[in-house]
Amino acid sequence: MTFLPPSFSIIDQKGIIYAGTLENGLFRSTDNGESWSSLNTGPASRAIRSLAVNGAGGLFAGTDAGVLYSDNMGESWIPLNSGLTSPRITALAVNARGYLFAGTESSEFFASIQPTTEVKYETSSPPAHFRLRQNYPNPFNPSTTIEYSLDRPAYTEIHLYNIRGQRIRTLYAGMTGAGRHHAVWDSRDESGRLCPAGIYIGLLTSGERRESIKLLLLR
Repeated sequence: MTFLPPSFSIIDQKGIIYAGTLENGLFRSTDNGESWSSLNTGPASRAIRSLAVNGAGGLFAGTDAGVLYSDNMGESWIPLNSGLTSPRITALAVNARGYLFAGTESSEFFASIQPTTEVKYETSSPPAHFRLRQNYPNPFNPSTTIEYSLDRPAYTEIHLYNIRGQRIRTLYAGMTGAGRHHAVWDSRDESGRLCPAGIYIGLLTSGERRESIKLLLLR
């Protein structure tokens, strides 16, 4: 697999290499860079601007849509954006005590309120039922997070439509396990162009089941 030169790379305690790019997302190598696998089934933003790992092996990615966390080598992600006032994260670091520090494009600086190695983030415990949650924040500008739950593995798709019923973006399409998942929309269409302000429909399809929500984009 080939990709653009990485904007940032990091090696964890097991020797696994993670490389982030500004256009093609995040990649992982377990053989010293001989081969790479894509880790882009979760993050909607493919602009990876910074990476960090903590002492427990947790991986953090700074993107144009905030901070993402993975405890399974980048296979799935959850957003860690509570308290952040700027979505574009240009620098990440974890100190010896496990605290996470984030710097933004607008020269703001943030720190986690407790060590990341002591926090148990909720990721993939199977829920009781199929559900599409309301996006947050809503209204939003420029990005928002869509969370959903599956009670069993299934081929899953998340599509976005404008009020005329035209599909403008596919956020995710692929086999998905039972549990809680999320996708982040950066308010861009399939061609990478910024969408105008207005109401959009988010449609989750999993097997024969469907649920939808309304999203309000501001400019």
